[in-house]
Amino acid sequence: MAPRETPSPAVERVLTGNEHRVTSRCWRPHGTPTPLLIHTRSGQALVHVDGETHVQAPGDTVLWLADTTQDFTAGGDDPWEIVWAHFHPRDRWYEWLNWPVLGHGVLRIPAPPARRRVRRIEPEQRLLQRVQGKFGRSRQPTPRKRVHFKQRIGDSVPAPRRRCSSSSTP
Repeated sequence: MAPRETPSPAVERVLTGNEHRVTSRCWRPHGTPTPLLIHTRSGQALVHVDGETHVQAPGDTVLWLADTTQDFTAGGDDPWEIVWAHFHPRDRWYEWLNWPVLGHGVLRIPAPPARRRVRRIEPEQRLLQRVQGKFGRSRQPTPRKRVHFKQRIGDSVPAPRRRCSSSSTP
């Protein structure tokens, strides 16, 4: 039994959305008249391309070109949270789409390996550790004696004026 075909949305310029899918399938055997871009924020889905099944994991971005079969299934323990867009690309945009090919008309940028993500965070963590080590995170700041404004600046400087109450304003 063939799956039920998912209707194609009407797109004037761009159509975007953010969804949490629990268990659902999108099947468009003829694709859509515009490309479809899906970025996975959390959860997982299965993307079916040319008879092969690929896992769409957090951080992965998939692009189906116009008129390309779209077949993907949300499922798993966690909801599949996605950000998606149907759009009309300009001709020069195709130069930028030199992405790895997942299958006929389907391009994919996988999430960077965890090792790369850790390396980007490591310098910030090292800096934080240095700052905490230098200033001693557990050490309490030395209490300072509070000094009145006039004592610090000198009695020659007048104190700041108070604001008028709301009843006296016109």
